[in-house]
Amino acid sequence: MKLTHWIQVLMRTRRFGLLVLLLIWGLGVSLLVLDKRPLPRMGSQGARHSEPTRVHNLVQQHFAMRQENALVLVSAGVPPPQLLEQLRAYPDITLVREMPSRKGRHHLVYLQMDPNISVFEAESHVPRLRELLARSSASSGVKTWLTGQQAFLYDMGQAGKKDTARTEGLGLLLAFAVLVGCFGSLSAAALPIGLGITTLMGTQVMIRVLGLGTSQTSIILNSMVGLGLAIDYALFMVSRYREERSRHDMETALQIMLRHTGRTVLYSAAVMITALLILLIPDVDALRGTVMNLLLVVILAAANAVILLPLLLAFLDPWLDRPRWLSRWILRWHSENRWRLLARHVTGHPIRYALLSTAILLALAWPLGSIRLWEPMQTMAPAESQSLQGFEALAAEGWGGEVLPIQILIESPADQPLTSPEQIARLYALTTALEALPEVASVQGLVHPSEPLRNWQSLYGSLGALGAFAPQHPLLRSTPSGDLTLVHAHLHDIMDIPSAYRVLAWIQDYERAHPGLELSVGGIAARARGFTHEMYRHLPLMLVLIMVSILALLSVYLKSIVLPLKAGIMNFLPILSAFGILVWAFQWGGLIQSPGVTNIVPLTL
Repeated sequence: MKLTHWIQVLMRTRRFGLLVLLLIWGLGVSLLVLDKRPLPRMGSQGARHSEPTRVHNLVQQHFAMRQENALVLVSAGVPPPQLLEQLRAYPDITLVREMPSRKGRHHLVYLQMDPNISVFEAESHVPRLRELLARSSASSGVKTWLTGQQAFLYDMGQAGKKDTARTEGLGLLLAFAVLVGCFGSLSAAALPIGLGITTLMGTQVMIRVLGLGTSQTSIILNSMVGLGLAIDYALFMVSRYREERSRHDMETALQIMLRHTGRTVLYSAAVMITALLILLIPDVDALRGTVMNLLLVVILAAANAVILLPLLLAFLDPWLDRPRWLSRWILRWHSENRWRLLARHVTGHPIRYALLSTAILLALAWPLGSIRLWEPMQTMAPAESQSLQGFEALAAEGWGGEVLPIQILIESPADQPLTSPEQIARLYALTTALEALPEVASVQGLVHPSEPLRNWQSLYGSLGALGAFAPQHPLLRSTPSGDLTLVHAHLHDIMDIPSAYRVLAWIQDYERAHPGLELSVGGIAARARGFTHEMYRHLPLMLVLIMVSILALLSVYLKSIVLPLKAGIMNFLPILSAFGILVWAFQWGGLIQSPGVTNIVPLTL
């Protein structure tokens, strides 16, 4: 159906159409209000075929361990025995182990959640466990904190929700002020804002209905992109309608608006959808889930612009300049002459302005040459959060890296058991060199440099002689294809992400220099680094596909080859400038000092 035909249908059935849309909107609001369940969460497997994910799966399969499902209880005194019994009886907690205090100030209890539950189920236990700890603290007077990976994620998510709500409110307020100044009318300015709110609510409803996963990143991006697109689309449509309405009747103005601006909106949405579909190439669950969310946002924003907005304009046409006294007062300050003079000056000196604007954009893009990506992970937890306060108490006690260790999985073929003297010697050399690194506080594995090598060789030789009667070491497993063991490297400061990267690089170099050991690196830091690598591994291909597909779409729309090329250049330089500003603001410390730019941000831009 052509857009002009849609207007004819709309004018004939506008009351029924608006009633249906209001009914759908009411059902959506009811679903959001009555359904108390949290939004579905997307998978967190990272790059599914990467080495860290393989380590994660093998450790869960053979060692029944899931690093991100571990929590640590920190107490300012001896934990009450009743509390420990309640934790042992708590559903989905498979292990409660008291850990020795190193400096006597705090007591520590290691909690292992069931490794078979998802990380999001484990995260959902954090507030319940904290309620249990709060009741215990109230009765015993012993202050407690709950920290660990899921506690970090929970606190980050709660802070993100507050920040998102605050940002959305401030953004809507500022947008409304700008729109009032643009339209000179409160009622006309309210339409784009209403469209933005409707798009955000519709996105949440459809996510629930379709069962799409969400993450804190996707929720923030949904809010930013949804508000931006919906308000932009509505701004263009309402501006064109009011311009045409001053010369034509309502139906003709709506037809012209949809024939020109509506078509532009649909092509703009098609360009965004095409670019987003190409971002599905990297095999990363979190990225694909975020892209699916954004696809839904773009489709809803465009649909609202060409379906809901014309209906609202048809009904609200007599009130678009209300209140009139405010409209007259604002319009007195509008001066088209100033813009007309500026436009004439720019078009009269095109080369001068082209060189000036290009120089400014290139200067802003200059910092891009030193861009460095990083994965903030647990460092994003707020300073006042219980997880960070608990970690600081851990660090004061001499612990810390044990919460999120770097995992090294060592595999050995069946004819070379890891308990043989040769393999024990290799493990001993590895752990000795690893513990000597300045970033590493301690190492846990089959052997440790605190004892001479010959003692370990003798110990495992004696255990080997016992055969099936030998006790099983918690970090050693035998499989039909060979032996597996784990080495845990505990960092001095898990908040120092660059130090984790240096250790990861050292392990890779060590493996290349010692071919006798087959090492695979896992852990939260390694998985985050693998996530980034997989996202950007296909970047050249994705850029080419995006540019070719967008040029093809714009060529069809503009019926020209030169104009899409100009549009591409005009968009390419500002994007580079935006990257440069990001590097200056965060990596160079212009606004906030951080080791780099968060990994997903450049790809999303």
